[in-house]
Amino acid sequence: MIDDPIRWGILGTAGIAESSFLPALRQAGDGVAISVASRDDVRARSWAAEHDIARGVAGYEQVVADPEIEAVYIPLPNGLHAEWTIAALEAGKAVLCEKPLCVTPEETRRVLATADAASAPLWEAFVFPFHQQIERGHDALAGGQIGEVREIASRFHFVLDDPRDIRLSAELGGGSLYDVGCYPIRLARLLFDAEPDLDRAIADAVWTAAGVDTELWGALTFPGDRRLVFSCGFVAADDTFAGVFGTEGELRLTNPFHPGDDDTFGSCTATCRSVRPPRPASTRSRRRSDTSTPCSAVGNAHATWRWTRRWATPTRSRRCSRPPGEESRLALELVDQVGDRVAFRRAGRPRRTGPR
Repeated sequence: MIDDPIRWGILGTAGIAESSFLPALRQAGDGVAISVASRDDVRARSWAAEHDIARGVAGYEQVVADPEIEAVYIPLPNGLHAEWTIAALEAGKAVLCEKPLCVTPEETRRVLATADAASAPLWEAFVFPFHQQIERGHDALAGGQIGEVREIASRFHFVLDDPRDIRLSAELGGGSLYDVGCYPIRLARLLFDAEPDLDRAIADAVWTAAGVDTELWGALTFPGDRRLVFSCGFVAADDTFAGVFGTEGELRLTNPFHPGDDDTFGSCTATCRSVRPPRPASTRSRRRSDTSTPCSAVGNAHATWRWTRRWATPTRSRRCSRPPGEESRLALELVDQVGDRVAFRRAGRPRRTGPR
């Protein structure tokens, strides 16, 4: 720990704060959480004591108004992100907000305008771009390992069977697209280093009566007729996967977003596709290189650490080499337009807009 660490406040006692943010903050060594807020005073104080945080307070506004706090971490329900991000920025705090930063482009524009006026750092908490396997993917593509990339296929699914879960609440900005569909889209934009042509977007979804998408699938076309084919949802068994397909081979990531010890990053310099009739995978034709190496939960923690360390200089200096909030605006507008296209394809199904 450095002599003068950045002093953090946490809004809410969400599980991700315990499992990801606090361990990374401690590992980075340049920040310390000194206050956590909950709507319930007893909950706030017990959670603070459990996680060695100096104080637990009732009411998010107490953290935002605390003059000791320099930066605020916001892992609240999606529909509350804009409100409390704006409040923290206006109080002069740097803000690290869980994804999605907001649930409408209008909210995002208000948040970014506030960040500009306050000259305060703002970041949306996507961790996977900092993972070592994404670096390996970039290096493989830049080196032409699989030839010209033509397609990315990616899935993010898990079972959500509690009807009270906030991710099934239209009022709180729920839905599979905003919760997990944003990951494949972000991955494709990252690896293609380009934005898709929304006039060519194809998408559809399954909706609840309240207008929350529980499953969604689609395709986005990028410059050069490259494409992302993706799906997401709260119904199918747990699955995260990405395949990057080129003219001379493919990359395979069993979990591109939150890899564990049993996940792998693999490459194959043949088509790795069977010829009719299909043959077992072990007998499919390959060229010389067919590799699959393990990822690591340690690597995942390291990615969170790198993501947290990214904050040290901007928080104190109030300078960012690349405005991360602008990246969030582009991503949110893209996700929102995909959602609009899905809604228009479903006559009579209202477009979920979330809180305004």
